[in-house]
Amino acid sequence: NIPERDLARLSPDLYMAKNYPRSIEEALSLASSVAVFDRNALKNMREDVHGPINEGENWDIDNKFCHIYKDYHVGNSYIAGTDVSLGVGGDYNVTVIMNVKSGDVVADILSRDIPPEELALHSVELLRHYHSPLWWIEHNLYGRTVIKKAVELGYKKLGYRGDKPLLWSQIDDNETLNRVGFFTDDKSRGDLFGLLIPAINDYQIKIYNEQGLQQFSSMIRNVNKHGKIEATAGQHDDYVMAVGFCWLKKDDVRTDFKMYPPTRTLDFSMYQPVIRR
Repeated sequence: NIPERDLARLSPDLYMAKNYPRSIEEALSLASSVAVFDRNALKNMREDVHGPINEGENWDIDNKFCHIYKDYHVGNSYIAGTDVSLGVGGDYNVTVIMNVKSGDVVADILSRDIPPEELALHSVELLRHYHSPLWWIEHNLYGRTVIKKAVELGYKKLGYRGDKPLLWSQIDDNETLNRVGFFTDDKSRGDLFGLLIPAINDYQIKIYNEQGLQQFSSMIRNVNKHGKIEATAGQHDDYVMAVGFCWLKKDDVRTDFKMYPPTRTLDFSMYQPVIRR
């Protein structure tokens, strides 16, 4: 019997859970009927949360913005994803780096105050620490700024549409720029969450940033928008989307390293002496 104006973006189940919770646990979580990710999985994933390991001065990145949870290791393959906002205290600007073999989010940037140009600068520094992995940047109004700044800084291992190679010198040309980055629409969001949801629920992804992990708990299927997956009112999905870019595009990264035999040194025993008579 709840009036539509009171429901706002909530379903009746979610409205009751929010306003008349039956327990502390229910008060702190979303109703299971609309929650996107399994609550028990997210609860268990909190056991892996820990702070960044980059402290002190022996790092080639800005420790204020760049967080490393597992350092680069030879033999691992990485991919990066960035969700871009204006950076003036509203949504978050997020860059994450994922180990494509283990699903670990090994490093990130998560800030509400960093502008797009500065996000590009710190992201490039962080990505170069991980030997410049493939980078998918959300292509939106401010994402275009990040893309152009990244290319200006010399980072050209960016994800783009189509098989035709890009001329990075022409990045200011709209035809070229419009091919670079991750374009979020109904289809791409469906593909992203279609892979991300079972990956989170089956513990295929490991997240160490507590604030980033918390965003997964706020994702709902909005019954007033035909079940569209989004963050509940007042919450954010920026970290979720950045992780989703990585997981959706991880198969674009080569993880097989061909081993070549060592170069054989000159072996004089293979030559037979010539005996002249």
